[in-house]
This record gives sequence, C-alpha cells and structure tokens, in this order.
Amino acid sequence: MTEERFGEGLKALVVDSSQTSTTVITNLLKNIGFQVASCSTIAQAIARWSESPCDLLFADITLSDGSGLSFVQWVLAAEHDCSIVMTTSDATISSLIEALRLNVSDYILKPYDNAAALIERLRRICENLTLRRRERLLMADLQQKNERLKQLTAQLLDKNRQLEALATKDILTGLNNHDYFIKRLGEEVTRSGQNGSELALILLDVDNFKQFNTLKGHPAGNELLRLIASGLSSTELLDKATNPSVVASRTSGDDFAILLPETNKLKALYMADTIKGWFNSAAKEQWPDLSPTLSMGISIFPADAKTMAQLQETAEHALGVAQSNGKNQIIPFEKSLLMGSHDIRDKNQYLKKLQALERSIKERSFTMLYQPIVVAKEGNIYGYEALVRPQDPDLPTTYDLFHTAMSSGMLYSLGQVLRD
Repeated sequence: MTEERFGEGLKALVVDSSQTSTTVITNLLKNIGFQVASCSTIAQAIARWSESPCDLLFADITLSDGSGLSFVQWVLAAEHDCSIVMTTSDATISSLIEALRLNVSDYILKPYDNAAALIERLRRICENLTLRRRERLLMADLQQKNERLKQLTAQLLDKNRQLEALATKDILTGLNNHDYFIKRLGEEVTRSGQNGSELALILLDVDNFKQFNTLKGHPAGNELLRLIASGLSSTELLDKATNPSVVASRTSGDDFAILLPETNKLKALYMADTIKGWFNSAAKEQWPDLSPTLSMGISIFPADAKTMAQLQETAEHALGVAQSNGKNQIIPFEKSLLMGSHDIRDKNQYLKKLQALERSIKERSFTMLYQPIVVAKEGNIYGYEALVRPQDPDLPTTYDLFHTAMSSGMLYSLGQVLRD
C-alpha cells in the first residue's frame, strides 16, 4: 500500500442525500484505496451495514428519513470497531455537540473544496483506526496471556501444594510425617513456654508388629497402619472440634505421635484410652485371630519435661515401660519410672499394680457390694449404693484400683467392665 492509497484493504460507507456530495467523496475515497458503498437513507444504510459492516462511515447529519446522528447511534450500539466522520452543509452548535458526544472521529463541512486537506484528515483518521485496532489486538492478546498466566499460576500453586504434601505427609497413611512433626513440636513447645499452657505428647507403637507382618504379610501390615491413621485423622476421636491444633503423625515404621496443645495429663490419658479402645475393637474385628494392640507413652510439658528433647525422651521412656510391661498399655511418664530417680521398688510396685489392673479388667475379678440407702425419716430403703472391691492382692484397696486406672489411662476400660 502506497502512501497515497492508505485506505487499501478498508471498506467505507457513504450515507448522504446529496448525489453530488456522495459522488465527490466516493471518488476521493476510491482514489486513496477504499472499497466504497453508498446510500441515501437511514433505512438503506442499516440494511447495507447489517450485510457488510465497514471500517469508515461518512454520514450526513441531514437525511431524507431522519438524522444521520440516529444512524451513528445505531452503529455504535452494534459495537463494530470503525471510524465515523459526520458531514453537514448546515452546521449548528447543537449538532456539533451531539456529534462530539458520540465521540465521532471528525466533523466536516460541505462542500469538499480542499481535497488535499480532506485527504490529510482521512489519513489521520485511518492511522488512528489502525493504532486503535492494533491496541485492541494487543490488549486481547495480553488478556489471553494473563488468563494463561493465571492458569499456569494456579497449576504451579497446586504443584507446590502437592510438593509440600510430599514433603510433610506420609505417603502410606496420609498423616503428617516425622519432619513435620518435629517442626510442629518445636513450635508448640515454644508457644506453650511463652503462654504458660500445658502440652501433651502421646507416642503410640503397634505391639508385635514384626510378628504381625510375618504372619499376615506386608500388605496386611500396611492396612493395619492405615487403620491407625484413619483413627488419628478422626475429628471426633481426637476431639479436633475443640482443639483444632492437634497434630497426628506417623514418625517411623509402626510408630505414631499425637501432639495435643493446651492439654493436661488427665485429658491426654482419656484420649489415649479412647484411641486404644477404638483400635483394639476395630483391629479385633478385622484380624480376630491376632487382635493387634497398641502401647502408648505420655509426657506433659512443662510438668515432665522442660525442653523439646526432654519431652520426647520422657514420652519414649514411658512407651518403653508400657512395651516391657506386657504391652497393650498406656503409661504416663512419672519420675519414678526413671532408674535411680526413686527407689526401684517404687517402679516395680507401680508396674505390679498395672499388671494387676489389666488382669482384673480381663478376668472381671471384682467384688460388688450393694449398700442400702435409707431415708432416715421414714426408715424406707430408697435405693442401693454399689461399692466395688478389687480381688487381686496387688490392688489391696479401692484407692489403689482407681488411682492406677486414672494414672494409666485405663479408667474408661475399667468403667465399661464395672457397668457391664
């Protein structure tokens, strides 16, 4: 396209009631490269435009069937990207204002006496149209790229979440892994130290897991680990509704840990006993010939430990005592469990009471006494008070029975047997 034919490839529509004006502008537009169509009424213009929209519109303000401004409004409503030139032989302030309000490209007075000046004005109009369309294409391309960037960003975030999950989650069970547990343990110990709250750590271990794998095979062993994970993921079982900061993790093969912020020893014991009871029941139903069990150790910060390392060590020590004392037990850490911290006889006596409690629950070896409750005024028996006496000689008193059950987390199991 030469400089003189800058309208090459563009279409123009001339709408003018004057045949003379139409001929002049049509010839001029053709000479500079435009493909030109013309009509004299609004109705014809609408029909022509509907059939083939144009790039440049020359519209006279005064037409035989109305104002050219009304046709311009119709074109603008169609949202076709074009340049509009209004022409008139009788300009008024009001028509000029209306044309400017419609944001037309130019406003030209007839007759067209200066062809060179008109061509120069048309050149600027075409340049603006080209720039506007180029800008629109660039904006559309930019918007498309922005949408693509949003999609890629969303995909990247999703991949990052997946990578984070791989970095912090145990693949087999879906629980938090050891690294995440250590990170949160350090954070919670620091937080508890700052606000003076208690922090409970429960360590769980599957009793005789190697033997279970040998007898049932590794797929069954994995299924057992996933069963534990399902319980430790339970909002109801871990009471996450009231303590959403609970962290459950698989720390190694058959070892699990539960971190309980703002939890005292009694509540930790109750939760451990609840988990133990649930697991024993679920595991027995699935593997009745083996009935897998759990051993647990509990430690409390800052009562049992002053540092993160001490909290782990004391919980591990309590877990070791539970495993060495017959397994399927919950042992809260006490200083008496440490060799040399107290007379070894204290430790042995405590372990004997734990063994006696387990035997008593298993064998239901309790004596129930029913003491009448009498209404003194009337002398009538109102009801009976049930009193329980342990039969095992290693639990000489009712106090020993309930103190041992409470300190070991077996109060719930004891209560079930007594209610039955």
